Formats: sequence, structure tokens, C-alpha cells
Amino acid sequence: MKCAECGTKMNEVEKGPYHYVESGLDNVYLYGVTEYNCPKCKNKMVRIPRPFQLHIILAIAISQKEGHLSGSEIRFLRKEVGMPAKALAEAVGVTPQSISRWENEKEKQSESHDRLIRYIFRFMMQERLKTTINYLEDTLKQAEVVSFKNKRVDVNADQMRFISIPNVAVCECGASME
Repeated sequence: MKCAECGTKMNEVEKGPYHYVESGLDNVYLYGVTEYNCPKCKNKMVRIPRPFQLHIILAIAISQKEGHLSGSEIRFLRKEVGMPAKALAEAVGVTPQSISRWENEKEKQSESHDRLIRYIFRFMMQERLKTTINYLEDTLKQAEVVSFKNKRVDVNADQMRFISIPNVAVCECGASME
């Protein structure tokens, strides 16, 4: 891997758990990620495999945890399903300012609001996953699966280079899911 700043080949570094603050959560540590250091400009980079799937796993785990959601967890869940704060406020029946206060931990949400946020997240995540499954089924058609003979699958891989899993979909409420 080359440094994005100076173009020098970066060194792979053996390191313990990586504190994944980029997630927006202060308590996530990743094992098995590769870190790189640039010997010239001292730039550091990390390669996180399958961040799309990682965020889904984190979000589902957060939604199932015991106790109240923290402000950063509410923000993470909301962003994971692409729901603007205004839309979440409308769905929960509070003002956008309440969502802001909860997310910035200036006020604690009630237990019923906490349960409702989790329910909304689960519903929106199901919709997101349905959209992804539909997209992958369409992708399968585009990939031109040629045959399924004798436990072998022949795929026209040339078509695959034009295919990527979308990070954006639109939910029923009309909110962009970025």
C-alpha cells in the first residue's frame, strides 16, 4: 500500500486491537485489522475489511444491548439507516431538539423513547437489508451466471467489475439512507 500523502510504500505494522473511533462510537475496538505507517511522512492508515457489514453488525449489537442507548449509539443507529434527526424526531413524537439533546447527552431519553428508537431502527434495518437483497438478486442477473453444473458455478466476471453494493437507498419515508 502506498501513502496517500507522499506516495511512499507503507510498512505493515503488527498491532493489538485498533480503537475504531471513526465509527463515531468511543467503545469499539477491532481485532484483525491491518495498520500501515509511512516511513517518510509518518502518515498512518488502517485497512478495515468489509466496513459495510461491520457497521451492520455493530448497529444490530447496539440495538440489542441492555440498558439505555447512549447518545453516540442513538446517532450511530440513526445514521446507519440513513434517517435524518428530523425524521427520527417525527417518528418518535418529539422535537428535533430533543433528538439533539439525547445524541449530545445533554438529556436522557425515557425508557419508552429508548424502546421506540430500537424498534424504528430494526424496522428501517430490515428495509435496508431487503433493498440490498433485491439489489444483489438484480446483480446476479447482470453477472450472467452461465451454469450450475456438478457443484461448479460459472460466472461472467467481466460484468462484476461494474457492480458494487450500494451505500445509498431510499426508505419509505423518503429519507436518503447514506
